[in-house]
Amino acid sequence: MIKLVPNIEKDLLFQKIVDKLGWLFEYKSDLERWSLMVKMTRTLEIQLKHFGLNKESLATFENTVSSFTDTSLKDFKQNIVNYLVKETSKISSKDTFLATTLRATSPSGTFPSTDVLESLFGKYKNFSARSPLNQINQLLFTIVLSTTNLTANFLKEALETIRFVDVENWANQIFGSSALSKRKTLFSASVDDIEFV
Repeated sequence: MIKLVPNIEKDLLFQKIVDKLGWLFEYKSDLERWSLMVKMTRTLEIQLKHFGLNKESLATFENTVSSFTDTSLKDFKQNIVNYLVKETSKISSKDTFLATTLRATSPSGTFPSTDVLESLFGKYKNFSARSPLNQINQLLFTIVLSTTNLTANFLKEALETIRFVDVENWANQIFGSSALSKRKTLFSASVDDIEFV
């Protein structure tokens, strides 16, 4: 604080701080407790973000917050424990879920946070917004492209081994006809093909 106002005496600066913020002293114990509550919830938030929700979540959380000795937080901590017990009771012993209940799997045993998924869908939305026919179909491939390092060798191998017609057939089988192809079919029909009732 002295660095911000170097030309002021320490005692005078301290007195000015007390004059402005002295009223906070009467809330000292409350502020310490609230700070611990925030620390406890942030601890759980970070844990769930990085490791997901699984059968070990409760034990991990309790181990992490075991150093929090404030007995006034007993009820608050119990609410968090109840949440973890309720949510993990729905999960089999082998599974791990993102805190948003989306299933997360990874060969390395770690689990992606929702930030990665949110970022991918953000990129998808940004890309699909430029499409005249905004629908989830082949544009879904842009999510895969966002996670792939597109090197010259990778592209060469893909172009040499995968035929466009095979991708198109697969996409039609999975997604069905696109809105554009339905439009073309509708507007290419001759007047004789239209039945009036």
